[in-house]
Amino acid sequence: MLAVFLGLSAPAAAAGEAAEKRPNILLILADDLGYSDIAPYGGEIPTPNLSWLAGQGLALDNFYASPSCSPTRAMLLTGQDHHRVGFGSMEERIAPNQIGRPGYETYLNARSVSVAALLRRAGYLTAMAGKWHLGAGEEHSPAANGFDRSFALLEGAGSHFPDRLGTFASEPVAHYRENGRMVERLPSDFFSTRFYTDYILSAIDESRRERKPFFAYLAYTAPHWPLQAPDAYLRRAQGRYDAGHEAIWRQRLARMMQLGILNAGQAAPAHFSRAWQDMPLADRAVEAKRMEIYSAMVEQMDDEIGRVIRHLADGGDLANTLILFLSDNGAEGVQPDRFPRNAPWVARTFDNSIDNMGRAGSYISYGPDWAAVSAAPYGGSKGSVAEGGIKVPAIVAGPALGIRRDERSAALMMIRDLPVSLLTLAGVKAPDSYSGRSILAHARGRQPRVHREEERFGWELHGSRAMRQGDWKLSRPASPQAAWQLFDLAADPGETRDIAAAKPSLAARLAEYWRRYAAANGVVSPEPSGVGR
Repeated sequence: MLAVFLGLSAPAAAAGEAAEKRPNILLILADDLGYSDIAPYGGEIPTPNLSWLAGQGLALDNFYASPSCSPTRAMLLTGQDHHRVGFGSMEERIAPNQIGRPGYETYLNARSVSVAALLRRAGYLTAMAGKWHLGAGEEHSPAANGFDRSFALLEGAGSHFPDRLGTFASEPVAHYRENGRMVERLPSDFFSTRFYTDYILSAIDESRRERKPFFAYLAYTAPHWPLQAPDAYLRRAQGRYDAGHEAIWRQRLARMMQLGILNAGQAAPAHFSRAWQDMPLADRAVEAKRMEIYSAMVEQMDDEIGRVIRHLADGGDLANTLILFLSDNGAEGVQPDRFPRNAPWVARTFDNSIDNMGRAGSYISYGPDWAAVSAAPYGGSKGSVAEGGIKVPAIVAGPALGIRRDERSAALMMIRDLPVSLLTLAGVKAPDSYSGRSILAHARGRQPRVHREEERFGWELHGSRAMRQGDWKLSRPASPQAAWQLFDLAADPGETRDIAAAKPSLAARLAEYWRRYAAANGVVSPEPSGVGR
């Protein structure tokens, strides 16, 4: 828990000095964190530092990303739709008819201009640590995209321990680059969450020595599978989920109602593969252990975020630092250890006995039932354009920089808004290619919303697609046989009632808007037979 000295009550002289400096920027990205996992969003996982951050800032309850990780990261760093800058599809799932098409390079292409490069040009020290997933070659690394210092995991995931085990039979080894150069060996005491934090702390120290403001991008791989955590955190989580999926889901909904995030009757019903009470005791033990490991990863991430905040406070930088925290997409419900081409490799490479679950050499995910809990109060999960796949927890804090304190915002915001916001804060003009809007005026209480009420927003990934205007949302799953569905998110945020048949003209208009969005951004719909690895 953060101490009282982090109350941002700096002496007047120190606050005045900080106001004369260009603000520092700390951007923290969690990987596959569900909407309701952390305490400020109703979760039971102990996250006191994120609760403190929300108390010092603004919780963004209506914040949207893309359905999956690298497309979100592409937009976060370039301010453009992911189809324009190289991530119309993820490399792991690119369809044959998309290969070689503009916008489907699976690295940041020549049309992208990184916010890090723009901030570096403006005199910022720029640093990143953690998951990159935006191109494996040195010419596409963080070092080639504006970061002075970087330590990057190139793939979408990997072991959190130093063994560098990968996550697919086709990617059995995890690869890293430091400042563009390949890393041959990790330190023997490596654990991803702690190591990435240490790297960012050293970059902050470097910015102090060089008397530069910093842009620090801390891209945790927690809590992405394989679910792993140090033993101390695993012990803390023991017994936390013995009550089962349904009970934890109900408890989260109750807390979210207390927080004012939703009203009674607005949640999507959760569908679990098996009722908890119908499971054999041995199965319950395994399922509870999966979520224990996941929560241990989130708890450790919160502790490490607290360590960064204390480091900023100790060095006198906290008051002059804007801190952004968010997840890259919704909760991940797949179980890759069961993929047909992956299962034999997992069986011969990993020890997934219950005693080793969560430790080095294990390969565990938490599956669709716990993902449904993490996504509460919404339906769907990562990879889907349902609210549970694209709506993410987000917090912005910086009271000394004018950000509202201990409040929540229901204003709609998008991932592409953040690069524009960071450049605005730094006094740097955003390129014309950046298509978001700054959230700063709203976060400072000067504007009621970020986007115009009539503004339109499109999504597409791997054939799953959606269009939103106001509270109306039209969506269609990836299946070629699927029909468009229409939802009124004001009355039905859980997307439980399809009203397309009752409002055919509205559904047709939104479908036409989606076609315009797809044409403007070069969307290439995947052929039905197209699945990559």
